[in-house]
Amino acid sequence: YTFWGKGVSQGHSDAIRRIEGVLDAKQYTIPVDAALESVRSGSQPQLTTRQKHTRECFVVAEEGADKERIEREIVTMKNYFDEYDTTVHFISMEELKEILNLPTLPHRIEGFDIAHIAGKFPVASLISFYNGNPDKKNYRYFRLKTTDGIIDDFNSMREATSRRYTRLLNEGAELPDLIMIDGGIGQVNAVYGVLKSLGLDIPIVGLAEKNEELYRPNNSTPIILPRRSDGLRLLQRVRDETHRFATTQNQKLRTKLNTQNVFKNISGIGEKKAALLLKKYISLENLLNADISEISQLLKINNQKVEQILKEAKTLFDNQLKE
Repeated sequence: YTFWGKGVSQGHSDAIRRIEGVLDAKQYTIPVDAALESVRSGSQPQLTTRQKHTRECFVVAEEGADKERIEREIVTMKNYFDEYDTTVHFISMEELKEILNLPTLPHRIEGFDIAHIAGKFPVASLISFYNGNPDKKNYRYFRLKTTDGIIDDFNSMREATSRRYTRLLNEGAELPDLIMIDGGIGQVNAVYGVLKSLGLDIPIVGLAEKNEELYRPNNSTPIILPRRSDGLRLLQRVRDETHRFATTQNQKLRTKLNTQNVFKNISGIGEKKAALLLKKYISLENLLNADISEISQLLKINNQKVEQILKEAKTLFDNQLKE
C-alpha cells in the first residue's frame, strides 16, 4: 500500500466543486486505524477499499442550495467516493451571518490564540480561513513583547491584534469579515477595545472551549449553538487550527532559545554569569527593565560594568526585534 497518511486530494476536491450549488470544497482521505495497525505490524492483509480508508468532505454550499442533493451526488460519485465510507460536512457561513448578525458572509475569518509555558516564550498565532478552509499563505505568528515572563492573556491578545490590524491599515490591505478569538468575554472585550482605538468595525466572536459558548463584545450572555451546528463546527475548526499553530510556534521558539543562551553574546559574560542572567531574567527585555543595583548584586560587579552590559544588551535586543 502506497498511501497511509491523512491527506488532501486536490483532484477529488475539484470534482466536488464542479457540483451545482458548491462554492468551495476540500476532501481528506483518512486511513482506518485497524488497517493502519495491521500494515505497521508487517502483515499483508487483504483489505477492501472501505477497510483501507475513509473520506471526509468539507463543503461550502451556495445560499439556498439543496444540500441533500449535493451530499447524495458526492457519496455516489463513481471512481471518487462510491467505494469509500464518505462523510460530508457542510460549512455554514450563512448560519454564522444570521446568528452573529454580521453585515456580510464571513468569507475571510481570522483566528487568534496565545501559547506560553508558565508565561515564558509567549507567542500569538494568527490563522486565516477563506470560504471555510485554511488559507495557510496568510498565517502569521507574533513573538509577544509586552507579556514575556508573565501570564496575561488579555494584554497578549491586545498586543497581537494591535500589531496585526495597525499593519493592515498602514498597508491598505484587505480586512477580514470576522475575527475569532480563542476565549471568553474578557478576551473579546480586550480585542474590541483595540479595534475601536484603530477606528475599525470588524465583527468579533469569542469561542470559549469549556462549553463551546460564543461571546460578542460587551455582552456577557453567551450564544449557545447546537453541537451539530455547521456554523459552530466551522468556528471549532478555526479554533483548533489556532491551537495547533500557536503551540507549534511556541515549541520552535523554546527550542531555539533553549539551545542558545543569548546572554553569552554580551562581552565579559561567561557561562556562569550567562546562566545566572537566564535564570533570573529569561529575556533581554526583562534584563533591560531591571534595576542596575539588582544586576550588580546578582553578578557581583560594579555599576559601571552593569551599564556597559546593558548597552550591549540593548543592541542585541534591537537586533532581535528586526528578525
